[in-house]
Amino acid sequence: MTNPPYPLRSVIDGEFGPWARMIADTYGMDRSDEDLADQRAATDLGRSLAAFDGGEPVAGASVQ
Repeated sequence: MTNPPYPLRSVIDGEFGPWARMIADTYGMDRSDEDLADQRAATDLGRSLAAFDGGEPVAGASVQ
């Protein structure tokens, strides 16, 4: 079995900012630090999913 080119896994706390900004950029939205703090408080990272290219999130989703 080969390694997937973009591994999928849940986001960890230190990755939340880049992950949330990547998703916001996808939809043409801006996210201030205050917006991110509010969103982080409401997000269960265990219900998130991200594809990573190296250490950078390149796709993602979550269920609230």
